[in-house]
Amino acid sequence: MWKLIAATQDVSATSVQDVSALFEREDVQFWIDVEAPDRNELESLAAALRVDGEAVDDALAGEQRSRVDDYDDYAFVVTYSMLGDSKGGGEDLHKLAVICGARFILTVHAEGVGAIDAMRRRAEKNARGAFEDGPGGLLYGILDQIVDNYLIYIDTIETDVDRLEDRSLHKDCSDAVLVEASALRRTLADLRHLAVAQDQLINAIVSDDFPFMSKSLLFHFNHVRQHLMIVVEFTDKLRDRLHGVRDNYSFVLAHRTNEIMRVLTVFASILLPLSLLTSVYGMNVAMWPSPSEPYGIWIVLIVMLGMAGVLFWYFKRKDWL
Repeated sequence: MWKLIAATQDVSATSVQDVSALFEREDVQFWIDVEAPDRNELESLAAALRVDGEAVDDALAGEQRSRVDDYDDYAFVVTYSMLGDSKGGGEDLHKLAVICGARFILTVHAEGVGAIDAMRRRAEKNARGAFEDGPGGLLYGILDQIVDNYLIYIDTIETDVDRLEDRSLHKDCSDAVLVEASALRRTLADLRHLAVAQDQLINAIVSDDFPFMSKSLLFHFNHVRQHLMIVVEFTDKLRDRLHGVRDNYSFVLAHRTNEIMRVLTVFASILLPLSLLTSVYGMNVAMWPSPSEPYGIWIVLIVMLGMAGVLFWYFKRKDWL
């Protein structure tokens, strides 16, 4: 399924033949967005736009790294969006292939891509403004929206990190905190790798002499690179905070162990004098209290309980219990 948006409202195309006719016109700029492409359909569109078959294969093939290939009359770009369309998609990666020439831009994606939806709404509302900087301006807008979605997603990760930090300081925290922190570290590492690859892609675009690139676009693309550096810095910051979560959990676990040992030590200290008295009282020698005293055992028990009570009061006063 494909849809065409032209710079002028009076231009439309419903068939591949119409696209071929538009391509021959020097005064028309247009954007074709292809979602869930059929190979035959995409090959027909590529033929109408004089796009190499290798670019079609790469657009339809599996996952590749983010990159830009320089053809004679156009650039072939592979990038990845983090957020899906309005129906969902979450943090799943969505491959997006872009073929950008001097008068046209062709986007190919198997699933809904939030950045494409946002740009399409903007172009449908104001096509002339969307094509103000030509197809290169649309490419910039798409890449800029993708990077903005990276920032939106990293905000959700920061919320998760805040939650983990709070849980890691709670006395009832469990090993689940470490499992979630490990998963978030892997996600941040993947996002950082994605941002670095995206930065290299944009650097290749601004460094080459593409037909769609103008001097005004150089500033815009460098602006996107600055946002990517913010993404990299945020991922590094959050990964450091996740190391803090692990340290917090280790501290809480050590504190919990110390509390247990302290209580056990206190009770052992209370029982120690009692054990001394009972051991002395149990010696097989005639000594006080004498068996002839009927209340001797009760006197010994009262003394033991009194000593235990005094020790308990003393430990409580010292906040050792």
